[in-house]
Amino acid sequence: MDHQQAQAQTRQIQFDMMAFSRWQIRLLRGVIPLVLLLILILPPSVMPTLLPAGWLGLAPVTLGLLLSLFLWSGCGFLLWALFRGCAMASAAQQQELQRLFADYPELHAYRDRVAALGRGFTVGEHETLMAWPAMKAAIADDLDSAV
Repeated sequence: MDHQQAQAQTRQIQFDMMAFSRWQIRLLRGVIPLVLLLILILPPSVMPTLLPAGWLGLAPVTLGLLLSLFLWSGCGFLLWALFRGCAMASAAQQQELQRLFADYPELHAYRDRVAALGRGFTVGEHETLMAWPAMKAAIADDLDSAV
């Protein structure tokens, strides 16, 4: 009997994410475009001071542009995705989430946390939460195959 209870406890899945308050989301949505703009402007303007003679036969401004492109391809796209994910979810998306919460009680703690913050869900939270049924099924399959 104890063995069955232990198995039931290991099969219990918790869903927990970090929730941002309204002012933190506003701050992110304000800062991210500035950082993206700095990624484009700062390297070409600073490179002539750092490497006035250039490097590998390239002019300092060309090096700055290449560095901007490199930074944009790395962290720029990640920041842009974060910026998009911080937008507030539409009413239709909010309704989808309410149906999801009715089906999956383990998500209620996160719903309550967001409600306590006094805001709706963001697009990023909507996308993550809507992927929960598939993630839960994959976790359950992994647990079943491990036993």
